[in-house]
Amino acid sequence: MEQANEKVNTSKKKTVTIKLKRNWDALDFVTLFGSLQNIYNYFFLMLKMIDELKQENTLSLRKYRRIMNVMNGFYNYTTLIRKENPFPGIGSEVISFNTEIRKEVWNYHYSLEVTSMHFGTTNILRIKGDANAMNYINDIMTRLWNLCEDKKQKDPGPDFKTSYNEVAHAIFTIRIDILLIKAYKDYGLSEAEIRSIKKYEILNAEQLCDLILKNKIE
Repeated sequence: MEQANEKVNTSKKKTVTIKLKRNWDALDFVTLFGSLQNIYNYFFLMLKMIDELKQENTLSLRKYRRIMNVMNGFYNYTTLIRKENPFPGIGSEVISFNTEIRKEVWNYHYSLEVTSMHFGTTNILRIKGDANAMNYINDIMTRLWNLCEDKKQKDPGPDFKTSYNEVAHAIFTIRIDILLIKAYKDYGLSEAEIRSIKKYEILNAEQLCDLILKNKIE
């Protein structure tokens, strides 16, 4: 298999700035960087799936679920450490870390660069990557911010969270999703099958919502 970086033109770069508040612990950073990196990788996976669907190739949903699930391993780790399951109805699949799957997953990994992180008068994190993927992340972060601010006004309190369905509704209409939905439906697949692929991205977005609701990100 060719390296994924050879399949997608990532020559145009863009930087996204995220404002941070204080009182971060190490697990918060694992959550933030892990979620952002996963969503960044998922963008290229979705491009690959759309390309395969348009070419009418045989698409293995199991293959992409397996790749995303292994990339998503940190989510299960942080959830376990926090001793909570935000979505009781969604069980964690058994993750196989054998040599072959690790090689396959690595072929779909793109480096999301951290260009600066500073705590001072202004606390900021700057990340840089492929312009299209960064526009996608920026769109997701904006939608999550609006969702969380709306939730704070409607349901103020120290323990409120977003639900899986709330996050899915907030991010499921971004342009790349519209392209993915069309390609899937043209191929004869249902929206439920599309959401089964998007599940992992939605779980990562929920992690970012949790940081926003805890006032870690502004």
